[in-house]
This record gives sequence, structure tokens and C-alpha cells, in this order.
Amino acid sequence: MFNGLEHVALGGFILLAAYIIQRRTWRLRGGRRDKSSYDEAQAEISALENAQRNELNRLQVKLHDFERMVDAKVQTRMLQLEQLLEQADQEIHRLNGEIARLTTPQSKPPVVKSQFSQLMHDAGFREDEVDQIAELDPHFKRAS
Repeated sequence: MFNGLEHVALGGFILLAAYIIQRRTWRLRGGRRDKSSYDEAQAEISALENAQRNELNRLQVKLHDFERMVDAKVQTRMLQLEQLLEQADQEIHRLNGEIARLTTPQSKPPVVKSQFSQLMHDAGFREDEVDQIAELDPHFKRAS
């Protein structure tokens, strides 16, 4: 929440206030009940309290500004990390696709119909009929 310098400054202000309050009680015990010194002490205490209050307010504002700056940096880093994760996921999917493509056996090239099958099909025969004729002995397939 506070850095080291701010802790030291806050501790110093607290010690200064304690010293002023203690000094006042020493004066009162000492028998000096001079009204002007009492008024001076009160004015000094009020001035120091105001100075401490102002310094504390300044430190709070500084802390709030620091918090906003850190929050903005964290948000920026989070967005950058999310974008990098998305890019990494896309790259993983791409590489998995490449691995799958390389590890699967190559598909057979498309079967080119023989000229005979194509002619039979063009003549109006169905595929199953063309297959049956193709299985016949070759000397039956010759045109006379």
C-alpha cells in the first residue's frame, strides 16, 4: 500500500505530533502557566496538525493515482496475455491439423473409369450393370 519513503514520512509526522503534545505537558507541569506560551503552543499544534492532515491527504491522492496507474498496467498486460493465448490456441489447432494430415495415410487417388466403363455408362447402362459386364471374360466384351 505504501512504499518505504511514505512509511518513514508518516512515522516522522506521528513522532513530531507526539513530541509536541509531550512538550506541552512538560510545560504545564513545569509551572509555567503563561497564557501567551499556551496560545503559541496551541497555534503550533494546530499548525502541525493541519500540516500533517495536508500531507496525509497528499499521500492519499498520490496512493490513489499510483493504484490507478498499476491497475491500468495490469489490465493492459491481461489483454495482451489473452491475445497471446488466443494466438497460441490458433497455432496449436493449425499444427494439430498439420500433424493429422502428415500422419494419416495418403488417400487413394480418385479412380479413373476405364474407357470401357465410360462408354458403357454413356450408352445408358447403370453402374451395377457396368460392373457386372466388366467382370465378364474379356472375349465376351469384344465387339464382333
